[in-house]
Amino acid sequence: GIKYKITIEYGDLTPMQKMFENNGYYLENTEYADKVVITGVFGFSEENTAIEKVTSLTNGKAIMEKIGECEYIS
Repeated sequence: GIKYKITIEYGDLTPMQKMFENNGYYLENTEYADKVVITGVFGFSEENTAIEKVTSLTNGKAIMEKIGECEYIS
């Protein structure tokens, strides 16, 4: 799968967690600072769809940074 670091506002955390759960994405880590930084893993074939879902959920405010590839079991 493809691993992303995603920076979001606190208000988007719960909807983001539900979106990950509903779509079978893997939420690897959550860090709390001035914003929330989550590390998520998507299957290769789901990358574009996942980016669209994150962008839509946060009204384009999420900062997504691809940080690598890893094993992914959906």
